[in-house]
Amino acid sequence: MGYFVCLVRPSGAPVTERDRDRVTALARKKELRTRRWAGDGCFAAMAVGTPLGSSPSVATLGPLTIVGTVRLDNREELASGQHRRHGAHDLSDLEILGAMLRERGSKALASIIGDFSFAYWDSQTRTVLAARDSLGVQPLFRAFIDPDLLMLGSHASLLALNETYSHEYIAHLLAGVRVSELTIFEGVQHVPAGAILRIDNRQVRFDRYWSPEDIPVGNSRFRAEQCDEFRELFMNAVRARLPLHGCVWSELSGGLDTSAIVMTSEHLYRSGAVQTRIAGTLRYSGSLDADDETQFVNAILAASGLPNEQLKGYWPWQDDDIPPPETELPTMMTTMWARDRRRDELLKEAGVDVLLSGVGGDFVLGGNGFYFADWVARGQVLTACRELVRLSALGRESFWKNALSNAIVPLLPTMLRTRFATEDDWVIPSWVNAEFRRRHRMDRLARSQRGHGLKGRVGSKYREAFETRVKSLAFATYAASPSVDYERRYPFLYRPLVEFALRLPPNDGGHRPLVRKWILREAMRGVLPEAVRTRVSKGSAGSRMVWALGHERNAIESMLQESVLAQMGCIDAAPLREAYAEARVGRIPMSIGLFTTLALETWLRIRSGRWPGRSAARRSTSSNSSTLTLQEAL
Repeated sequence: MGYFVCLVRPSGAPVTERDRDRVTALARKKELRTRRWAGDGCFAAMAVGTPLGSSPSVATLGPLTIVGTVRLDNREELASGQHRRHGAHDLSDLEILGAMLRERGSKALASIIGDFSFAYWDSQTRTVLAARDSLGVQPLFRAFIDPDLLMLGSHASLLALNETYSHEYIAHLLAGVRVSELTIFEGVQHVPAGAILRIDNRQVRFDRYWSPEDIPVGNSRFRAEQCDEFRELFMNAVRARLPLHGCVWSELSGGLDTSAIVMTSEHLYRSGAVQTRIAGTLRYSGSLDADDETQFVNAILAASGLPNEQLKGYWPWQDDDIPPPETELPTMMTTMWARDRRRDELLKEAGVDVLLSGVGGDFVLGGNGFYFADWVARGQVLTACRELVRLSALGRESFWKNALSNAIVPLLPTMLRTRFATEDDWVIPSWVNAEFRRRHRMDRLARSQRGHGLKGRVGSKYREAFETRVKSLAFATYAASPSVDYERRYPFLYRPLVEFALRLPPNDGGHRPLVRKWILREAMRGVLPEAVRTRVSKGSAGSRMVWALGHERNAIESMLQESVLAQMGCIDAAPLREAYAEARVGRIPMSIGLFTTLALETWLRIRSGRWPGRSAARRSTSSNSSTLTLQEAL
């Protein structure tokens, strides 16, 4: 969907031609299109995008120059005032946001709902302001190239002029800790979701304009009222993500979240509420086990009449005879390049502009059981015990296990909580180098993670855990390459919907015995086929992961013989190879720690041009040269 970058000198000194050339050279080396720079004085900006309205662009409004990617959910409300002032009816979302900032400054951000990241320069006040949307859907990164040259941009790799890697980031990742503002590239950091970066009077500072902590807990209400409000909000969320023009597809797994998006969109179209209809659905499926999602996908297709494309038979580390692409940041999906490459090709062939995704539903509506701890803390011990007995009986689970994890452990001090690590808790892998582990205090990091974000607000453990999950939404969304031609949009990450979920009483929204996402199920009555609305199972790709360890044995073992992480001093290769060998034959389970390490190692090998697949021999000299630093290229 393109990219944007801007350069700022906090001292007020002008951005030079050489400054701009350094960034332009890196973009061209990555085979990205470049445009002319906008701005003046200490601010310079460049954006390249597609014709889609939410692609990166630059706008000038009097003394204001603004660059970024903006898609407004409440466009009509915000645009009405701007139309009266400017007499224009074709303002872009970026221009509407810029006009509001010009009139009200950063205070305007609290009333802006949507997905955005931007930076602007006011030549009158000599102020630079940059911000990212409340939930972090649109990425925004920052890096100081030198002490008086700050770079802001939509893609971390465009800011990594030297492309050296952060050991601190790797330590957090291997300790199973959210990496906060860090990225894999040394010196390149996220601008936090819901945050404002401001530069004036030579000072750089951060402010928050939105946080889940700011949303008050609501009171219990009648179920019908809750469901009606949620249904309306979800309809608005889907409607706002359907463009007026362009081709829209949606992911369809057969699960509750993607099915709700597809059928809500179809409901809106058939009722005349929107003019854009989903043109196709996209399904990922395996070929190793009986596919238990087929009946649910077919139910949605039968009810909607929509076509479906299936990406079937793909697995991690699959060699598709083309060198693996360099992706922006390492993720668990780094190893799925063959499938993702085919997906992008398919969407390009179909002319897709927007792909709807169900990401976020588990974060927003997944719930947690820590309200039992809150009841205990408030003296409602008998109430908690009675409900735990009922819950355990319905789920045929151990009362003591449920009581320990949901009612007792959350109330213990952090040091004691770490003694009750469960199978879901992260254990620092045995292959982490001892000196690296000590230097980066990884044991302390792991202990903080096992605290589940619980800091000590007795009686508010449920809420604290929920707030922590909402904050992690910024790491759940898709970081697209600048060369990808479509945009992902996430209906479950509609801010009013998230705020509604934060206000729900603990056991009304997502956490009910044997029924996850209760309120979504109730709101989808008459919209979703009953077979999908009432399903309780959920598909898994775990067996495909284990199978891939053996099927791609040659490539993985070759990768581990010359481990990049070992060369960096982060791990010891021998224990990692041993753990891989044990997992490959099923002697130990495939842990998240093992897969995370292998995915990170894969990403590093690809970035260095040394992936050992069949396609490695066909990697061209020009591809190898892409690992040079900018200084070497110049």
